[in-house]
Order: sequence, then C-alpha cells, then structure tokens
Amino acid sequence: IDPDDYGVFAKSASDTTKVTTLANDTIIVDDAVIAGSDATNIGIYAESGRTANSAPAQASVEVLIDKDNSITVKDTADGQADGGGAIVAVNSGLGTGGVKVATGDNLAISVTGDATAGIFATAAQGLPPVLGGAGKGAGDVSVTLTTGAINVIGVDGVDATGNLPGSIGVGAFSAGGAISITNAATNITVTENSATLRTVGVSGATTGAGSVTELLNGGTITSNNGDGASAIAVDGNIKVILAGGTINALNTGGAPAADGDGIFASIQDDP
Repeated sequence: IDPDDYGVFAKSASDTTKVTTLANDTIIVDDAVIAGSDATNIGIYAESGRTANSAPAQASVEVLIDKDNSITVKDTADGQADGGGAIVAVNSGLGTGGVKVATGDNLAISVTGDATAGIFATAAQGLPPVLGGAGKGAGDVSVTLTTGAINVIGVDGVDATGNLPGSIGVGAFSAGGAISITNAATNITVTENSATLRTVGVSGATTGAGSVTELLNGGTITSNNGDGASAIAVDGNIKVILAGGTINALNTGGAPAADGDGIFASIQDDP
C-alpha cells in the first residue's frame, strides 16, 4: 500500500470488511511521500461490496478503533492534503449492507486540507441525493465516539480534488437506512477559509423511510463556515439531542452567515 495514499486499506467485493486497531496505534499519511499532490489521502479505508449484512449484529463494514489511537493526514510539501479523510468506511453493494465505526478513548484525528473529513461512513457508496450525491445503498450506518479530538483544518479554501463538497468532522450517510451518531465527549473542530466550501461538525443524512439520530452527550463541536450539527431525512424521523456538549457555529470562514446553524434539522418530504 502506498503510504502517500493510504495508511490502512481493506476491501472486499462480497465479504464483510473489518478493520480493528490496537491500543496506541499511530497512522500517518503524508501526500508528500511521493512528489506531487493527488486526490487520495486516507488514514483508514474500509469497503465492502456486500448487498446485505452477514448477520443482524454484523455490519458489512466495521472500523473499530482502540484507545489512544492517532490518525494524521497531511502534506508536508504544500501543507494541504485536499479531499483526504482519516477514516473512510464504505458499503458499495447498493443494497442493505451497513457500516459501523466505533472509536476508543483519547482518539486524536488530524486532517489538514480543503474539502476533507475526519470520519466519513456511508452505505450509499457516496453522498445520498439529499446532499447532491447519487448514492443508492440503503444500509444502516452508525458512528460512536468516546473521548478525544477530531480536527479537520482547511488551508487556502480551494479544493483540488472534488472528492467532497466541503469539510466534515463526522459524517454518516445512507440512501434509505437508519443513521446513528453518538458522541460521548469527543471535541470536533472543522474550519475552512472559503466562500464556497462549507463546514459541518456532525452530519447525518438519509433518504426514503430512513431516520437520523444524533446523540451529542458531550464534547465541543466547532464549525466556522457552516452548521455545527446537521440532520437530513425525507420520510423518516429526525432526533438531535444536545445533552451535555457545546456547539459553536462561528460563521467566520467566509460563507454567508445564514449558511451556518448550530443545529440544522430538515425533513425533506415531497408534498
């Protein structure tokens, strides 16, 4: 595996894909290892093409991070690993295969570049239609965080890859499945200096009858150019609970102030 592109790479066309780290693991991806910038800069990449989970409690893609792990995505040559992500977990089976990401205590994620993501988990192969994508997979997606920090830091506000429409701290997406994001006490910071690249601290979106649940029990979420927490569904329910954490939607990155809400929740049901 090219350390310029991936720290860990796991992919199966038809079987369950599972990545498990140990305590105190460190993963560093540097886009400068090979001269010149490219569009692939991912700490952990896990993908399965299963059309359904192998068992009810076994998601088709699982990324399980132990305590005291560090994942860094950077470019020491020009300072920006555009389009990169620390953890990318994808079901590409276009069925009901699910995705699960769970992190242990003292997580340290750092991604430096424009239009990047700390954690990007999708059962829709990419973004669902409600976010401008063409994803069709309807699996359930869950992301569970304990303690630590996720820092997604934009640089010049210009994305050279087109991988993502903006920067995301934690994103969970499906085209019909249930979305669940739980944050016990992880601090999430996402910044961009751009009039067009928006930031979202926590983003959950699905279509059809899928529901979105975001339980924000602790930690501070800071987004300087968009929403702190975003939840979008079509016919399903939305539940966003801010139980003990803090959300800062600063609107200081250059996008219009109206673009940034502390909590944005939208049911986009057709009449």
